[in-house]
Amino acid sequence: MGKERCGTGYANDTIWKNDFKSRPSTVSFNRDHGEVMYILGIHDGHCSSACLLSDERLVAWVQEERFTRQKNDIDFPAKAIQYCLDAAGIEGKDLDAVALATRSFDPSVYRIKRETSFSIDDWLREQNEFWYPLFYENRVVDDFYSRLAREKKFSNLKTYYPLGRIAPDLPAVERCQAFRKVRKDFTAAFLGIDSDKIKVIDHHTCHAMYACYASSLQGERIAVLTNDGGGDATNGTVWLKEKGQPLKEIARNNCSNLGRIYRYITLLLGMKIGEHEFKVMGLAPYATDREVDKSWHIFQDLFSVENNLIVPQQRTKDLFFHFKDALLGHRFDGIAGAAQRMVEEVTRDWFQAVAQNFDTSHFVYSGGVAMNVKLNGQLASQSFVDALHVPPSGGDESVSLGAAYAVMEEFFLKNGRAMDGIPAIQSIYLGPDIPDSQYRDACHNALQNNDFAVLENVSPRQVANFLAQGNIIARCAGRMEFGQRALGNRSIFADPRSPEIIDKINTKIKYRDFWMPFAPMVLAEHLKEYFNLGAEVDTRYMMVAVPSTAEGRKTIPAGLHPSDKTGRPQTMSADLNKDVTEMLTSFKDITGVGGILNTSFNIHGEPIVCSAEDALHTMRSCDLDGVWINDVLIHRVGRI
Repeated sequence: MGKERCGTGYANDTIWKNDFKSRPSTVSFNRDHGEVMYILGIHDGHCSSACLLSDERLVAWVQEERFTRQKNDIDFPAKAIQYCLDAAGIEGKDLDAVALATRSFDPSVYRIKRETSFSIDDWLREQNEFWYPLFYENRVVDDFYSRLAREKKFSNLKTYYPLGRIAPDLPAVERCQAFRKVRKDFTAAFLGIDSDKIKVIDHHTCHAMYACYASSLQGERIAVLTNDGGGDATNGTVWLKEKGQPLKEIARNNCSNLGRIYRYITLLLGMKIGEHEFKVMGLAPYATDREVDKSWHIFQDLFSVENNLIVPQQRTKDLFFHFKDALLGHRFDGIAGAAQRMVEEVTRDWFQAVAQNFDTSHFVYSGGVAMNVKLNGQLASQSFVDALHVPPSGGDESVSLGAAYAVMEEFFLKNGRAMDGIPAIQSIYLGPDIPDSQYRDACHNALQNNDFAVLENVSPRQVANFLAQGNIIARCAGRMEFGQRALGNRSIFADPRSPEIIDKINTKIKYRDFWMPFAPMVLAEHLKEYFNLGAEVDTRYMMVAVPSTAEGRKTIPAGLHPSDKTGRPQTMSADLNKDVTEMLTSFKDITGVGGILNTSFNIHGEPIVCSAEDALHTMRSCDLDGVWINDVLIHRVGRI
């Protein structure tokens, strides 16, 4: 395994830390032949989640925020875990192993739930009061986070973990080690199992395992790449997957800083770290070449690719104040465009180097940077890429499944089973269903408001007809999809033919920034009619933005980016979602258009809805025309 020294890098990113294990320690698998094996995967960091993976299928997978209604919730995902166990009808004692993602969290930062609770002002305060003294005054402000924890805003925050057992004045490494033990012990007690069943997996091993085994791309020599803001002292890795062999790590470092720079550009543009990076991506295409070129020299020569990894070419003291000074007087759109160009060009060079060095044209990619759908579209257009599979929602919310895959790989190895038999994602609908009692309660509650009515026994064709008439209708039915993309069961639908509908959704329903595009859901048979795909890509999960065709621009303009006319399509077919496919097919029969506008069923700043109660709450809080819950339509009187 390569250890790339980042000696020309950025301040605290230059130190190699080897506190990770690329494989879990040995697990005792005591299942009889033919008996189903269960692994519980847990992510207790940013946007915490849990999954239940068997050696036959992925049983359940859900984010904790959907239950707590706290966006990007950070905590032990107790409700998500309980849902996963209930979905299989098992208890903690029935688990063969538990995989806990990420080895090191600082409990001082965890206590204040930074990515969940911080406002933009809090992020700026951290830069000024913690990082500036460190980088520019050579002074460590040891008590910064403990002081925050005593302030009113943060003192009321609760976490399942007994963090009071960890002395705040311990050195950082010792604090993280102590917290790792607390996490294991609490998990064992919660599940009623021995802590020896719990394996803690390195963060980027989780990202890589997820990218590899969740993907439907199997049977070829595959390069597996990960890139994010950082986790377990790493932010870039390269792995290789040979047919029938376990995943092999090639190299990693902690100075592949594309994600870190992008997050600080997000903050400098007045948007929230860890949540609004996608807004920078959406803003970038609006910039003129003149404004991008004005800012480009700031980003142009920051990185090169050496020994299969991204490495810095310029030495700067930090990644916030440097850009704050360098970009003074530059336009916001030009900054966004230049930052996006940096990510695209450097990542392209990285993929090309890996393709040449390992003689492969097949890639899978995950980590926070892989959530950049415009980047993924650029990669798919390169001549050295024949296939690019970006599994759904590859931010930290997905590492629960990556951790489970790491343990599952060991199980397959020990039992002589083929690696390619590890179950990939077959369906993304892995969360809670809507039981009859729940949606009937929602109907009863809706009828208490004279503005609402209920249409029973509604069919997908009726919904398609309402959409064709200009209504905007949300759907809350079936098992909830996992991840940051709404993929049909917790979605808002609208007619994609009229760009005017974009303003209505933005201003009266989603309450979000005008420049952000929506996405199209299209019938699989119309995908190539509306989009130019380039390489083989998996378009089931809205993870790649690609250029539209002339027919696409004519037919589904509201589902495209208003400036560059790209779209991040989600293909739909009956084997994925029968009712939604029937709605799409009916919409095509009515309008001649084989797609629909799709956006997530939530108000900006809130998690995607989970339950029928959440759906009704959201409808009351905005100007939706109707909500399709199972086989009923709750709608506003006089609109349908």
